[in-house]
This record gives sequence, structure tokens and C-alpha cells, in this order.
Amino acid sequence: MSFAHLHVHTEYSLLDGFSNIKKLVQRAKELTCPLCYHDHGTMFGVITFTTPLLQLGQADHWHGDLYGGRG
Repeated sequence: MSFAHLHVHTEYSLLDGFSNIKKLVQRAKELTCPLCYHDHGTMFGVITFTTPLLQLGQADHWHGDLYGGRG
């Protein structure tokens, strides 16, 4: 492994990103490239993202930008 993509947005991201998780994980497998889940405003895709990675024997890494406000 010579590269790890640490900032991957999925179709669950509220602000940007439109990557289909299944296609993304398949391509990462072909390239032997680890991925890190990173969506804006939500963590809804974590399970969908993590499950196929674990099945491939890759570690699951994830973080997100979450927002709050006074209310």
C-alpha cells in the first residue's frame, strides 16, 4: 500500500460527495487502497461503508463533520 484515501464522501453526505459505497469499496479493493469514511453532517452511511470493508479484511476508519447550533 502506497496511498490511503482519508477523506471519502459518500452518497450520504449532506454537503458534497456522491460516491456509491459499493462501487467505491470495489474500486478500493482493485487498487488495494484503504479508505476512510468522511461525510458532512451525518454518519448514516457508516454501517453500509464498514461492512464490505471488513469483509475484505480492511480496517474501517471513519469520521465526520457534525454541526450544532444554539436553539
